[in-house]
Amino acid sequence: MSGFQPLGSIRIDAAHTLEQTLGRYQSIRDGLPELIKNSKDHYARLGLAEKDERQIVVLFSENRRHLGVLDFGGAAAEDFEAWVEWSSRTASRADRASDIEAGHGNGGKAFMVRGCTTASFMCGHHGGKRTQMGFRNDDPALRYVAGYFEDDNGARIEGLPDARPHESLDALLRPLGAGVGALPGQARELFRRRQAYTIVVLRDVGDLVAAGSRAQVVKAAIEDIRSHAQAALTIETSTVWVMCGKEVLSGPLGVEPLPPKKGFETPWRFEVPEALADPDTGRRVKLATGDDPPGHLELHATEQHLRMSDRRKALNAVRVRNRRNVVSNWSVADLAPVWSSAYLYGTLFCPSLGAEHVAGADRQTLANVPLVRALRDWTAQRLNEAVDAIQRAEHERESGPERDKASTALQRLRDLMRGFLRQQRPGAGAGGPEGGGAGGRVKEFGERVDQVNLEDGKIAIALAVGARIPVRYTCWQVEADGKRLPVPPPPVSLLCDPAGAVSWEGRGVIIASAPGTATISLVTRPDGVTSNGVEVIAWDTASVDLKPPNRPVRQGERVQVRMVGHTPQGITVSDALYETSVDEADMGRLGRAGVFTAGGIAGVATLRVRFGPRPTDQATCQVIVSEERVERKGKGGGPDIPQILLCGQEAPGREDLAPEHRTQKGGANRPTIIDYEPFWRTPPEVVWVNDTSKESLWVRSGHGPSGVMGLNNPTFYNYLVLKCFEILQRLWVKQQVAEGEPLTYQDFVDRMSEAQMEMAAFLDDGFALVKTLVRGQKPGSG
Repeated sequence: MSGFQPLGSIRIDAAHTLEQTLGRYQSIRDGLPELIKNSKDHYARLGLAEKDERQIVVLFSENRRHLGVLDFGGAAAEDFEAWVEWSSRTASRADRASDIEAGHGNGGKAFMVRGCTTASFMCGHHGGKRTQMGFRNDDPALRYVAGYFEDDNGARIEGLPDARPHESLDALLRPLGAGVGALPGQARELFRRRQAYTIVVLRDVGDLVAAGSRAQVVKAAIEDIRSHAQAALTIETSTVWVMCGKEVLSGPLGVEPLPPKKGFETPWRFEVPEALADPDTGRRVKLATGDDPPGHLELHATEQHLRMSDRRKALNAVRVRNRRNVVSNWSVADLAPVWSSAYLYGTLFCPSLGAEHVAGADRQTLANVPLVRALRDWTAQRLNEAVDAIQRAEHERESGPERDKASTALQRLRDLMRGFLRQQRPGAGAGGPEGGGAGGRVKEFGERVDQVNLEDGKIAIALAVGARIPVRYTCWQVEADGKRLPVPPPPVSLLCDPAGAVSWEGRGVIIASAPGTATISLVTRPDGVTSNGVEVIAWDTASVDLKPPNRPVRQGERVQVRMVGHTPQGITVSDALYETSVDEADMGRLGRAGVFTAGGIAGVATLRVRFGPRPTDQATCQVIVSEERVERKGKGGGPDIPQILLCGQEAPGREDLAPEHRTQKGGANRPTIIDYEPFWRTPPEVVWVNDTSKESLWVRSGHGPSGVMGLNNPTFYNYLVLKCFEILQRLWVKQQVAEGEPLTYQDFVDRMSEAQMEMAAFLDDGFALVKTLVRGQKPGSG
C-alpha cells in the first residue's frame, strides 16, 4: 500500500450538520421533555433520589411567548464546561447515577436553538456563585455558538459571586410574570433548603409565537409531557409542575394510567432469546453480552383506542430502551398493521443496544443493522401473537350463544318496525306493496344452500404473497322457478389445487404462501355444496405505490386509491388485491382493491397496505377527510329498513374489508345507537346497537352486587325494544324529511314528537314479542 498523508483535522460544516440532525427538537412537543429530563439527570448526579427532592417547574410567560424550566439542583461553572460541547462523548456523565438518560448533550441545547427565535440561556446558581450561558438565535452567524451573558455592569457571568440567590432568581422569573413567592410550596421549600437553582429560558418560542391559540399550545404541552417517551422516567421519579405566570396550571404531573383491556389485565412478558435471525440474511445475531441477559419485551392491552389523536398515537408504540435511556420508539401500527393492534403499547429492554445501533443524534430511530432488524422482526412477531389473542377473545365474545339470541331478538323487532313504517308511509295503506322506507320490497331469505358464488363469478384474482386477503362469496337458495333467495353464509372449507398453495385463514380470509397460480373453491359444511372455481395468481411483491386523491374527501364519500405493485423482477402489477387497514379506524375504511370510504371524523387518515409477511412489507399514504358530508338526494328511508346489529357482529355486504373492519366495536365511550357514521349509511345500511355503552352497562348492572348481567334476559330484551323504538322514530322522521331540507330545532322537535305518537303502538307489540321470546314460543302460540 502506498503512503498516506492526512490533512490534519476533520473538515465538516458543523452548523449545517447540526441543522440536519437536530430539526426534530424545534417543537415544544419534542424539545421541552429534553429540558425536563436534563433537570432530572442533574438531580441524579447530585445524589438526590427522593421524588420530593426533585422539584421541576415548567414556566410559560403570562403572554405565552416565552418558556422556562426551573430546578433546584444548581449547575456550577464546571457543569457548563461539559454543557458547551455538541455531540459530546462524556457530557452525560452517566457513570454518576443509574437513572441518567442523557445521550450526547444535544437535545436540550437543540431546543434552545431551534425552538426559539431570539435568545435562550441557562443560568445556574451553586455554592454562592452564578453562571449564565446560552445562544443568540436572531443572528445566523452565531447560531449553535454558545456564549456567556453579561450583567448590567458588563461583567461576564461566569462563577460570579451571588450571595442572594432569592433575589437573582426573582429577577430571572420576572420576565415570565412569575416570582419565587408564586412557586408551588414544595418547590419553595426545596429552594429554601438548598439555596441553589438552574433555570433555562427560551425567549419567543417558535410554536407559541406562530400559534393561533397559544392557550391551546400550552394545554397540549402538558399532555405531551405526560405521554412523551423522554419524559416518562422524569415524571415517575420527579415532581413536575406547569405554571403560566403566577398560576399553577397542573401538577404534580403523573402518567395517566390506561385502563387495561378486559380479560387482559396481566401484561404479556416475553424474554428476548440469546440469538435471533436477521430477517434479511437469515444469519443468527447474538444479543446476550457478557453476564447481561438479552432483555425482555412487556406488552399491555388497553380499552382505549390509541390512534384517534396525535397524543394517543404516541402511546401506541413500543419504547425501546437500553441500560441508560429510550433509544427509539417503534410504531405498533408499523409492526402489526391490523386494527386490533391499536390497543397495544409496551417497552422493549435490550442492554445490547449501544451507540453503534443508534441512527442519529436525536435517538429517534435505530440503524438498519442485523441486530436491530432481528430485534424488530422478533418484536413484530410477539405483537402479532398479542393481536391474535385479542381477536380470538373478541370473536368468542361477539359470537356466543347469548349474542346470537339477542341478535335474533333484534331481527324480530326489526320485522315489527318494517310493518309500522309500511303503514305510515305516505300513499301506502294496509293493502299496499310490501316494503319499508320509500316503498322497497321486503327482502326474503332462503333456508338451504343450493349455490355458492365465489368472487361474483370472476375467472381469476391477483393477490400479494403473504398478505391476508378477504374473499367475497354469497350463498343462494334456488327455487323451482329459478328465483334465488340469499342465505346467510354457513361455515365453509377451502379446496385448493395444488394443495397448500393458498390457505384458509378463517372469517373469509385467504393467504398465498408462494408466487404462482392455483385454483380455489369453497365447500359448505355440512351440506357439501361447492362454489365455482377461481384462479388465484399470487405475486411476490417488493413494493407498492399508493396514489390517493389529491384533494380532501367528504365524509361518506367513496374514492379510489390506486395501488400499483412492483415485483422484485421489475414487473408492474396494477390489479392485485392487498391487505388493507386505516390506522384511525373511525375515519374510514379501505377495501382490498383500494376503495376508501371516508368516515364521520374530519382529519388526516393514514391508509396502510400490507403486501407481504414481514413488518417492512407495507406502504402508507394519507387522505384528508374534510368537515363536509356527502349529501344524498331525495327522500330518506331507502328500499328497506337498515340492518340493526349489535356492535361486534359483522355487517353483510362488506366482504372486501378485513374481518375486523366489517363491524363497529362499541364500548363505553360510544353512544348506544350508532347511526350517524357515513360509512354505514352506504348500502347495505346498518344501524348499530352498542351493548357496552355506558347506558347499556347501567341497565345491565341492575344496580346490584352481582355485576353486569348477560344479554339473554327480559331486562335486556325490553331495553332493546326501547332502543328500537328510538331508531323507529328517527327512521320515521327520515321518511318525512328530504336530505338537505332546512330544519330548525323546533321543526326537529315537532317531527320527533309526531313520530313518538305515531309509533307508540310499537311498544305494545315489542314488549309482547319479548315475552314470547323469553318463553321460547312463537308469537300467537299458547
